[in-house]
Amino acid sequence: MFQSLCKLRIYLRPYFWYIVGCVLLAIPLSAIRLGPAPVVRYMLDDVVVKKDTSNLLWFTFAVIGIYFLNFFVRFTHYYLLRIVIVRVNQRLKNTIFRHLLGLSADYFTTQSTGTLISRTAIDPQHIDVGLSCINVMIREPITLLFLIGYALKLNWKLTLVTFLVMPVLALVFIKTGRILKKYTLKISEINSLFYSILQESYAGIRTIKLFRLEEYIARKFYQQNENYAKIFLKTAALEEASHPLVELVTACALAPLIYYGGLQVIEGKMTTGDLFAFFTTFSMMINPIRTMNDINIKLHHAAAAIDRTQEILQWQSHVEESQCPQALVALKNRIDFKNISFAYPDRPQQFVLQEVSFTVPHQQVVALVGASGAGKSSL
Repeated sequence: MFQSLCKLRIYLRPYFWYIVGCVLLAIPLSAIRLGPAPVVRYMLDDVVVKKDTSNLLWFTFAVIGIYFLNFFVRFTHYYLLRIVIVRVNQRLKNTIFRHLLGLSADYFTTQSTGTLISRTAIDPQHIDVGLSCINVMIREPITLLFLIGYALKLNWKLTLVTFLVMPVLALVFIKTGRILKKYTLKISEINSLFYSILQESYAGIRTIKLFRLEEYIARKFYQQNENYAKIFLKTAALEEASHPLVELVTACALAPLIYYGGLQVIEGKMTTGDLFAFFTTFSMMINPIRTMNDINIKLHHAAAAIDRTQEILQWQSHVEESQCPQALVALKNRIDFKNISFAYPDRPQQFVLQEVSFTVPHQQVVALVGASGAGKSSL
């Protein structure tokens, strides 16, 4: 997956400082998100339990201040990323479209229109979703580290229990990611055929009506639609199973925490505020873990789309332009065709022209007459 994502670095390079700014803002944003845990501890131990109202007003303004600061940091953090996403999408589409225009015509007969449209317009949208994870991919691990650090400060023994679930979660992420990338490639291929049928049907509706092909075209459409539905449901089942699976694994760590934490309070080794602060911290850990599972899914979707777009950029024209072209001079005498034979690269055995010879004298008109498909345009 990461090898596929690295292929985007040429498009990301012009926006390096935007990405740096986004990354740096992830640190204070993560610290702000940690705020509720110590606030809960302070509220319970120093205000509620001790019934001290002297700091109650300060506590109220502190909560407002935290979220006021969160507004400015969060807005800048996300807006910088939006700029990167839009500009990279723009550059990628421009590159693909310009590359396709430079290819020889045989690519446009061997490749369906739906495939070309899908790779030019649809795949970059999947890449956008992957790019939107850049900030989350940086912010959530930082947030998790802050939360783990604060949990260790509260009670290192309880925190170590939570580490038992990490290897299991990593295994879930790896397995689901690999399968999802395979499914995403299949969905993209089916979508290409799907768009081809639509394009050919709407563009050739007169021919379909003339030869009464409505039922035939409808069956092709239904079949591709069914193929898409089947593979989409497989993908959906895997995605929807991964989320509750992550929560189930996390809950398995919560049960011993409740028991052991309760004993610590009863024995006087922890205060009630410390225990509630720890559980608040632990509950806040679940969101970064769940979010990283979402990132895992989106990044594998993006990796599959990147592979498809990079594949199309590897296509090379079969008609090479001359490195030293000669200037075209005015016609002074005539144009001679001598024993010209021609076949298109996608059908090399089917000659469109065979042993054609004729002369076009200067300042005279020559008419080409023949049935449709006789080779007039090719000539």
